[in-house]
Amino acid sequence: MKKQFISWRRVSTFKQNRSGLGLEAQKEIIRYFVEREGGDLIADYSECYTGTELSGCVELRKAMEHCKKEGAILVIAKSDRFRNTIEALQVYEEMGDGNIMFCDLPHTDKFTLTLFFALAEREALIVSIRTKQALAAKKGRGEKLGGAADKWRESFENKTQEQKDKEHMKKGKTRNSRHLEDRSVSATFKVLRNVFPEATKDEDPAMWAWAKISCGYDNRMKILSMMKDYKSIDPTLFPKWNFDDMESNYTMHKLASWIQSLRKSAITRRENETK
Repeated sequence: MKKQFISWRRVSTFKQNRSGLGLEAQKEIIRYFVEREGGDLIADYSECYTGTELSGCVELRKAMEHCKKEGAILVIAKSDRFRNTIEALQVYEEMGDGNIMFCDLPHTDKFTLTLFFALAEREALIVSIRTKQALAAKKGRGEKLGGAADKWRESFENKTQEQKDKEHMKKGKTRNSRHLEDRSVSATFKVLRNVFPEATKDEDPAMWAWAKISCGYDNRMKILSMMKDYKSIDPTLFPKWNFDDMESNYTMHKLASWIQSLRKSAITRRENETK
């Protein structure tokens, strides 16, 4: 009988949670580990938690209870999902030997886990000490710390109010354009999932069967029509697109290039995550 696994994934910032990259990377690590072990992943729990108390990880508690109920093994992508030895051992002891596995420490026992976290905490302490010593030595030589921030602040304060307003507006426009572009990409992925359901079953676009996403005339018209519908609901989507003449060669070529750029960016992101 195959081993049964239940995974738990966690990111610590809302930015990581919104992008989904940290969670997806952990998911891929767990998928590879479970396949290598010849087991089945029967459930998956994930959460974004920034607190300091382990009890605040609600999804972790659900995953642990589910494991106990099904007699499954709790699998976690990386041991650094816990902040210190105490947290890791607390979960380890509750689950019992052999009922929890870390993909970066497979088949570990209590001694190995304790030693691993002790070494990691010691390394972090040494880095902190060295950083403080280096800063103290620099200060002792009369060098000013945080110079870049001070220079920027001095430069900004010397500008006129009109210049400051223009700078703020420019930054705001940049942030807004990036936000709109991200939402347009997300909307396009939703359209492609509707038009090519068999080729886009995987949650990660980098794993889609892009070769099956053919852009013949009929498919292009379906895609453009759905994009137009999305824009009618939210006018901020696809700001540089004109859907009045969807049959023009220009619009058709633009769509093909757009889909190709999405494919490349998805694959590039995946490659950067696995490095």
